[in-house]
Amino acid sequence: MSKKIIFFFVSLLPLSVLSQNVRELNEGWTFCEAGKKVPKPAYVPGNIFRDLQMNNMIPDPTVGQNTIACKWVETKDWEYTCVFDYPDSGRFKHVDLTFECLDTYADVELNGNYSLQAKNMFCSYTVHAEKIIHAKGNILKITFHSPVKRAKEWGADSSKIKYPADNDPTAPFTRKAAFHYGWDFSPRMAGCGIRKKICLQGWSDFIIRDLHAIQRSVAKTEALMEAEVQIECDRPDTLQIELLTNGMVRKEIMNKGLNTIHIPYTVIKPELWWPNEMGEQKMYELSVQVQDRKRSGWKTIKYGIRTVEVVNEKDADGKSFYLKVNGLKLYAKGSNYIPSLGLYDPKAPADPYAALFTALKDCHMNMVRVWGGGIYENDEFYELADKNGILVWQDFMFANTMYPADSAFLENIKKEVDQNIVRLRNHPALALWCGNNEVEVAWKNWGWQKKYNYSAQDSIKLWEDYKKLFLELLPGEVETLDKGRSYFSSSPQSNWGKPEDFKNGDNHYWGVWHGEEPITAYATHVPRFASEFGMQSFPSMSSVKRFSTAPDWVITSPVMKAHQFSYKGNGLITKYISQNYHAPKNFSSYLYLSQLVQAEALKTAITSQRMKQPFCMGSLYWQLNDCWPAASWSSIDYYGQWKAAQYSVRRSFEPLCVGYENNNFVLVNDAKERKEMHYTIKLEKFDGTVVYASVGDLTIDPEKVTGLITNATLNDSIQHVDKTNTFLKFEGFISGETISPQVFYFVETKKLKLGLPVLQKDLSKKGDTLIVKLMTNTLAKNVFVSIDGASIINSISDNYFDLLPGEEKVLYFYSDRSLEELKKSISIKTLRDTY
Repeated sequence: MSKKIIFFFVSLLPLSVLSQNVRELNEGWTFCEAGKKVPKPAYVPGNIFRDLQMNNMIPDPTVGQNTIACKWVETKDWEYTCVFDYPDSGRFKHVDLTFECLDTYADVELNGNYSLQAKNMFCSYTVHAEKIIHAKGNILKITFHSPVKRAKEWGADSSKIKYPADNDPTAPFTRKAAFHYGWDFSPRMAGCGIRKKICLQGWSDFIIRDLHAIQRSVAKTEALMEAEVQIECDRPDTLQIELLTNGMVRKEIMNKGLNTIHIPYTVIKPELWWPNEMGEQKMYELSVQVQDRKRSGWKTIKYGIRTVEVVNEKDADGKSFYLKVNGLKLYAKGSNYIPSLGLYDPKAPADPYAALFTALKDCHMNMVRVWGGGIYENDEFYELADKNGILVWQDFMFANTMYPADSAFLENIKKEVDQNIVRLRNHPALALWCGNNEVEVAWKNWGWQKKYNYSAQDSIKLWEDYKKLFLELLPGEVETLDKGRSYFSSSPQSNWGKPEDFKNGDNHYWGVWHGEEPITAYATHVPRFASEFGMQSFPSMSSVKRFSTAPDWVITSPVMKAHQFSYKGNGLITKYISQNYHAPKNFSSYLYLSQLVQAEALKTAITSQRMKQPFCMGSLYWQLNDCWPAASWSSIDYYGQWKAAQYSVRRSFEPLCVGYENNNFVLVNDAKERKEMHYTIKLEKFDGTVVYASVGDLTIDPEKVTGLITNATLNDSIQHVDKTNTFLKFEGFISGETISPQVFYFVETKKLKLGLPVLQKDLSKKGDTLIVKLMTNTLAKNVFVSIDGASIINSISDNYFDLLPGEEKVLYFYSDRSLEELKKSISIKTLRDTY
């Protein structure tokens, strides 16, 4: 009763809102080359390449060979200036000026006062501006230094040891996205800029710095939680703290400086947060109000209740690697994510994440790996992961080289990781932290010691530095700030060169592609957890037209070479095409076949991995998206168009997986419940003649238990048919719903005797939806439907599919264009058309 009376009395006092007094400085910016006072409009948040392009000072870097004309940008220093008013300057005792991301080496001046020297694009920086900010006419100036020159000035190239960073020797010393210096999917664009928000926040007496929902224990009846509230006070005080979520009120004596308060609370009958297709994504709100007799402040966060455990321990097969979510084993289905489009493109969508998370969810994925050569993504990325049930494997931002570990560097890293752990730890989607990408496996297997001529003393120092960073600092910070979240030092845990490598932990299998092994090798090289594997392809013709012109449409042209960053990429694509398909008759056919190769590779890999459960418990292919229009391993290109691989992945990740191996059908059920299936099996010629047919019923056990179907009569029939013009079709029915039919061929695709199909098509419209109905007289393999002028091909419901004789395929396509116009602009390609 007394607490209720106290709260009622205090709430009647005239209070000032503290936490909501935030202003973003995103307007009125100009920029110029340092020392040249000819300012141009700048766009904040943004980067130097976007600003130069918007002001016609460089050509569009994504087009043609224009990256050559942009090389000079990284060698210059750049000044950004903003003039602004702050009428609240006298209202608050403190004014925080916060820079969420300055890329990378930057000096900040406010009203002529040197305020900040930034040196890490992964950190935010706060300036206490109350003594230098004015009500009107404030001048904020940020000078960005050339990342390459500044790193050298600070001694990055003076080390006695040459670090194994082939993209740039200064990269290991500079806390900047590694791919900015060039990678095998993107050009070198090592610029600078204000990449995230700049905010002003006024406060007096106290401010809530952080709110963390800590999960202590979870049961069906209740979840025991704890609110960790961090409050900064400018003097000793007694504050009242209320959890608005449940009305709990308490008073706390505060010291000057940062205070941490822990308040236990209980959630009755908690609704759990589940990954995609395992259950709902329930989110809770935690709100705290803090007040003294004059002022009040609020902070609200969202969180989910769930348990995620990474099981990485020795077993009978070697060493496991799998996730348990809310006590249930999870087969991880997903992809690797690199920084998204819009890094350089002023025409990119304001929200580059939305379409990608829609694709992840619609394609039955439940995990995405944020790769360590990129960036810690914006808050919106993780919010969408929470909403869509996509677990996040989060690398810390280290990739493919060794790193120094002197005290200054470690201090810089500690600030970076602490900030990002605290920023991300409330997200239920965050599944694990990983120290780096491929550094440990490279040190042990890639021959760096010989290539860089390291002495025994050099090697000892580099490895000792590695341990300081990845075996001491990072796990220590995770344990302190995000206790209970899994951490391991490096991905992968095993190499891919020897048979025993596939028995231990996660694996980046690059025998297919880098090792030039055939696609069929995926079936025999299945690791415990496949955290990287993939195949390159080119974007489709409609995308290529956006960065090139007709004279460039030869795979060996300078422009096409400028959009291929793998040193042997075009040669390997051509090799894999020749292994699986007839030689393409023209350039567009080459692009199309490159995508079919990629689609078949991912299908073979994912199906093989899923059929080996529970030995293998994860498939994360490389890679989901692009940051540049180029030949790459992406399944969605830079412009957002789905490649053939994305449709293939969607089919391969369906909850019920059907494979065919050693004359047996193999079924894998992702659902948590048992399934009763009625099925049909047909052995059929390409013209529709049925050679064999059977029906049956099957109980498929839950939680990814494999079932087998064998049939001696069918196997005998297969032995007596011409395998070059016959396919095997499996179709299942569960509770009256048709499971996607699966078609299997007996020989490699280039040996199939494909006739030239006669396609019947019927187009109609219902509102803004184009309905396309297709039929064929003979097998139409890999049907690709496109519409000229359509901006995003993935808006079509299915594509690159096999159309069987006697069956009708119905496609849906969103368009506001007239039916007559669409009939003129639609085109259909099949594999047979590429001969």
